[in-house]
Amino acid sequence: MEHLISSKDMAQFVASGYLKYEDMVPEKLSKACHEEMEHSGGYLAVGTLFEDTWPKDTALGEAFRLPKVKGLIHSLVGPDPLYDHHGPHLVRAHTTRGPDMHQDSVIDFRQNYFDIQLSFFPVETTDEMGGTFLIPGSHFRNVRTSEIRGYQHIVGKIWATCPAGTIYVWNTRV
Repeated sequence: MEHLISSKDMAQFVASGYLKYEDMVPEKLSKACHEEMEHSGGYLAVGTLFEDTWPKDTALGEAFRLPKVKGLIHSLVGPDPLYDHHGPHLVRAHTTRGPDMHQDSVIDFRQNYFDIQLSFFPVETTDEMGGTFLIPGSHFRNVRTSEIRGYQHIVGKIWATCPAGTIYVWNTRV
C-alpha cells in the first residue's frame, strides 16, 4: 500500500502510544461527518469487518475509506481488521464534567490482544473546549478505571487540541 505510515511514525506509536494526523479528512467531508454524528447511534456488531462498518454512501464511510486512513489502519493492525465499537462523543457547551480518566481497554479481558482506537475530530477543537486528553507512555501499564479515575494534573498530559479533520490513533491502553 502506498499510504502506510513511516518507520519513524511507527516508532513514535510504539513509544508514546499515539499518533496525531492533522487535516487527514478534508473540510467538506469533516462537516458532513459532524452532521452525521449529530444524528447517529452508537454501537454495531462486534467482530464485523471494519470495511463493512459504515455504509459506502455515508460521510463516515467515505472518511474511513480515504486512502490515508486505510493506510494508517493497515500499518498498525494489518489488512481486514475487525470492528470493536464506536460512539460519537459530542459534549455540549457549558458542560462542566466529562468521563473520568480511563483506558478504553478496561472492558476488554482478552489475553495478549492489541487494539487501536481512532478518534476523529470533525471540528476544530481548542484548549478552551477542554475534552479529550492522553498520557503518552501510559499504555505500558494496563489499569482499571477505578484505579486512576481521581488523578488530575499529570505531568506530560497532552490535550487533544487540533484543527478540523484531525485523526488521532491510540493504543487502547493509553
